[in-house]
Amino acid sequence: MKNAFARLLALAVVVVAFGSVRSGHAQIVSGFDDITFWVGTGTNQAGLIIDFHDGQTRQSFAWGYRWNGTASGADMLLAVVAADSELSITSFGFRASGFYLTEISYLEGMNLHSEASGSFATFPTDYNSWGYYIVGGTALGSSVSGGGVTLPTTWTVSPSGASADSFGSPGRILDNHSWDGWSFGQNNPSYEHLASPSSTVFAAVPEPRLLPALALALAILVYARKRIYAS
Repeated sequence: MKNAFARLLALAVVVVAFGSVRSGHAQIVSGFDDITFWVGTGTNQAGLIIDFHDGQTRQSFAWGYRWNGTASGADMLLAVVAADSELSITSFGFRASGFYLTEISYLEGMNLHSEASGSFATFPTDYNSWGYYIVGGTALGSSVSGGGVTLPTTWTVSPSGASADSFGSPGRILDNHSWDGWSFGQNNPSYEHLASPSSTVFAAVPEPRLLPALALALAILVYARKRIYAS
């Protein structure tokens, strides 16, 4: 009886451990096929990269966005934030105009990534901000080079990004297989952003796995305990 209960306890521990591993975002992204967290529906696909450059083991993460018709970079960012309970932003204005992003936070398992733009009062102490980079699609009506199903190696600084007057239409408009990247890093005194998204990106996981796994493990233990001691 005790041996049977011990085996079931070991099974429960494995279930919880599996949940913890799944929340660790271990999948490296080389293209759309590696993205596991998709938001929206439609025939068009775009990728969103958020790179914290914070020195942690994993610091850059990817989400996917699907849509039909016309969608802006702001549409994708806000849809992903709404769908992922571990991701949050601080922003001002509206998606179609005057959109200004100042802070992004993401809870990756037990690791918190959180970076906020500085006040730009002194250089170089607080000349840090979220830079906006794009591949494919259009920005302010002009085509942006690149795009495709693989992770970009070269990014273009968006002219319709964090500090621009228009982020949505007629700002940054997505095409099928375009990419958006938000990258935290230093600016120079001319406010040019210096840190583009890194080449090593990890897939964000759709749901936190630890709590559901723990609930399943507890259910197994309760059921098994009743069966064992009733026999």
